[in-house]
Amino acid sequence: MVNIYLNMNLQQNIRRILREEKERKNKTQEFQKLIDDEIESMKQICEQMSADDFGLEDIISFDACDFLGLDPKVTVTDVDKFNGKLRILVVIKYEAAMHFHDEESFVYELQWRLKWVGNVMIDVEDVITTYPTKLYESFTGDTPTDFTKQFMNKPVKLIGDVNTNTIIQNVNINRDGSVNIQFQNGMRVNSSLPMLRKFNFGISIPLEFKIKKKGSINESESKTYSSLHKLLNMLFDGFDNIDYDWGNYMCGMGECCDPYAIGFTLPESDYDDYLFKLVDGEMYDDDSDYPKEFQDELPEPCFQQPDLKDPRFDTIVFYGLYAEEIEDYMGNESNWSSDLLKIINNQFGCDAKRIVII
Repeated sequence: MVNIYLNMNLQQNIRRILREEKERKNKTQEFQKLIDDEIESMKQICEQMSADDFGLEDIISFDACDFLGLDPKVTVTDVDKFNGKLRILVVIKYEAAMHFHDEESFVYELQWRLKWVGNVMIDVEDVITTYPTKLYESFTGDTPTDFTKQFMNKPVKLIGDVNTNTIIQNVNINRDGSVNIQFQNGMRVNSSLPMLRKFNFGISIPLEFKIKKKGSINESESKTYSSLHKLLNMLFDGFDNIDYDWGNYMCGMGECCDPYAIGFTLPESDYDDYLFKLVDGEMYDDDSDYPKEFQDELPEPCFQQPDLKDPRFDTIVFYGLYAEEIEDYMGNESNWSSDLLKIINNQFGCDAKRIVII
């Protein structure tokens, strides 16, 4: 009788384990499909961002898009609970020509986009990177690799500021994964390996490259302006309704009014938590090294509301902490700082001539 009971108990445990394993496998498969679908959606957004016809209804950081360009394979290994959160354990595998890529930005973006599922965290168990050995056999089109051979004499359509047809004459691949392509007509473009891998070489349609001459102003620039404006409102809640007043600085045992700086703060921020300042480019001192009389009595300008149109206030000082948030989406400040200056001038009625990031 005891043996029968033990056998029944063992069978029940086996069935329970098999049932739990089946449920775990089903849950893993469900989340694998969920992640696969989300990655495809992210890739489409990145492609729209790289084109000139996107409206930035949705945006992804440049670092995450660069990583997606490597076509990473994300495999869900398990799903469980950890510290009250639903934890998705994954392994990431990708091929790269350089030894560092920012998978953390990609994981953060993916996790953020799964928030509709609930309180989710993605835990990366392992990252497997493979390096194409043939890539390092040659770094010029003069002695091409199997990969660069595909480009030689390939028909090309140049669009943008230059509209013409030509062919690829040479491809130079650098060790950091950047690519320089030279055309038969003498023009060059810079690209990247992930971007080149998107081309379909099995069809005869010419490859398209956009050419933009320095100093030209075209539709894509106006769209960058519009995209940046949307991004500012997304990153800095209430950007279009920013408050402004004379800037303050610490002096002696308290605060003093800075007659050479107008501080701009977001609606929910502290009065001295400045997103940026409009300053007198000649008199403003970022270290607040001002005359002692500023401490003794309120400077005369501070009795009045600041005049944003005062021509002496000709410089925008934008703080690096906030600039880094913009860089996550739009890259180096050289890509967007001039548009930021235009947006601030137009939005708040300033007439600043320059912008500095500090």
